[in-house]
Parts: sequence; structure tokens; C-alpha cells
Amino acid sequence: VARNMKSGYVNDSAVLVIPMTYDFNNESLTEGDFREGYAVITLKKKAGLIDTSGNRILPAVYEDLRFASDTLPVAARKKGKWGYVSMENKTVVDFRYEDAQPFHGSLAVVKLKGKEGVIDTTGKLRVAAEYNSIRIHADGMEIRKMGTGLLSTSLVPLVAPEYDSCTPAAPGIFRFERQKKFGYYSVTKKEWVWREEGL
Repeated sequence: VARNMKSGYVNDSAVLVIPMTYDFNNESLTEGDFREGYAVITLKKKAGLIDTSGNRILPAVYEDLRFASDTLPVAARKKGKWGYVSMENKTVVDFRYEDAQPFHGSLAVVKLKGKEGVIDTTGKLRVAAEYNSIRIHADGMEIRKMGTGLLSTSLVPLVAPEYDSCTPAAPGIFRFERQKKFGYYSVTKKEWVWREEGL
């Protein structure tokens, strides 16, 4: 809930359970939602993390936070650079990236020198920062250079980045398109299920 540019939280019975002490802004409407029992809050224009009792898990000292799970490092921005901190507020991946996405399992997308790569939870670069964009899906990793391709979740190249688009179509199946022709690739079989001639 919000009033006078301050926000707090109510329970299912609309009873205020976390006082309205946090900053309210447009991001509060989406980023302030509880996920897995935690919510990103803003206090004096700095981001922190609280639990459902209002306990501060991560202090409000960061420019931004991106939380995914309490078992994974939290993406945090400090002094204009992104890194990752543990739930105990210890730096686990140095603040050196231009951007950093939340971890999906043991992997996260980071941006360095204008290009995206993938790191593991120790900060080791697992996919070189040489792509225009990378999106991690449940069954594979969409990579884009001049075109779009696909890596497996174990980082094995499956489809070269030479297509116009790549989108998940069904569990384990990705739809590729190039010059208005399309096909379907199975990440489990590591082969094309079907594709138009000339794709």
C-alpha cells in the first residue's frame, strides 16, 4: 500500500503488517512484490531487501537490486557497477559489470564493455562477453550476435547464431525464423524436429 509517497505492506485481511516507511515510486508497483518471501524496498533512494516480517535482510545501501531466490546470489548495483551479494550481505561477485541479471539456476547474464556473457555463482565467466544479448530460458540459452542462435543449459552450442529469431515453443522445443521461413529445434534430441526448406 502507499500514501504520501511512502509504501508498506498489508496482509490478506488488509491489515498493515509492515509500516509505510519505504519510498514509493513507479518501480514499487512491480519490484516491491514479495517473491519467495522477500521484497526489494527503497529507503532514501537506496535499495534493500526485507522478509515478510519486515526484517531487513540486505541493508538499503544499493542503487538497485534484482532478487530471484534466497539460495542464489542477489544482483546488486553500487557506484554504477553491478555485482552479486549473498543473503548475508557479503560480496560474492565483484562490482565490475555494466549490467547483471538475476541468476537462473547457477548461471546469470552480465554485461561487460557493451557485450553480454554468462557467469556462474563463483563469478567465473562461462560464456564469453561477446554477444549483443543473451536470454536464459528453462531449456536453453538464446544468444544474439548478428543473428540469433541457441546454447544448451550446459552451454553446448546447439544452433549457430544466424537466424532472425528464436523463441521457446514448447518444453524442450524452440522455434527459429529466418526470412519468413521457420522451423522447430529439439534441445533434448539436439536436432531439427521440422523446418521449412531453405531455413
